[in-house]
Amino acid sequence: MSEISIVDNVLQLLKQNTKFTGSSHLFKFYDKLNTFYGTHENFSVCNEENNLVVQSCPAIEEIMENWDDGILSLFNSPDIDSSKLCDYTFYWLYGKLVEYNFKISNISLVYNKLSSFMKDKCFKGKDEIFYIKKVYDLKELKNKKELYDFVEYSKYLKDIWNDGIGDNKKKYCGYTKYIFELYKEMERKNVHQYISMK
Repeated sequence: MSEISIVDNVLQLLKQNTKFTGSSHLFKFYDKLNTFYGTHENFSVCNEENNLVVQSCPAIEEIMENWDDGILSLFNSPDIDSSKLCDYTFYWLYGKLVEYNFKISNISLVYNKLSSFMKDKCFKGKDEIFYIKKVYDLKELKNKKELYDFVEYSKYLKDIWNDGIGDNKKKYCGYTKYIFELYKEMERKNVHQYISMK
C-alpha cells in the first residue's frame, strides 16, 4: 500500500463515519468549500496561461468577495474563530494547488492575488505569520496539508479507532505511522536548512 493510498483510504473511511462528518469543523469546512468552489472548472483556469498572464481565478475571487457574508456566517460557532477559518482556507487552498499541479509562478500569482485580502482579514498586524504560510513547492504543500489535517482530525481518530473494525484499525494505524514519519522527515529537512544557513 503506497503512502498516498494510506491517506486516501483513511479519508474515505472518515467520510463514511457520521460521528466524524458531523463533528469535525475542518471536514465540514473542506466539504462546503469543495461544494461551492472546488470544481475543476473553478481551479483549472487558475493554472492556465494565456499570453503569459494567469487567467482570473473564480474560486479565489468568490471566496474573497463572500468572506464576511459567506464563510464567516456559514461557520460562525463558539468553537471556531475567524483566524481558524483563515487557516482552514489556506490548507484547503494548498490542497487545490497540489490537486491541479500548479506551477510555481502561478502559485506566486495566487498568493499575490490573496495578499491584501489575507493581510486585512486574517493576519492584521501579524505579517510574519502571513509570509510563513506562503509555500511554493507542491510536495511541501502536500506534506503541510496532510500534517495539518491529521492534527485537526486526531481528536476524532481515537474514538473512531475504538469503534472501528480490525481492518480499519490497521488502516488508521498505518495512516498515523505515515504522518509521524512525515513529521520526522519535515523536521529533519528544517534542521538541515537551518544548519546550512549558518
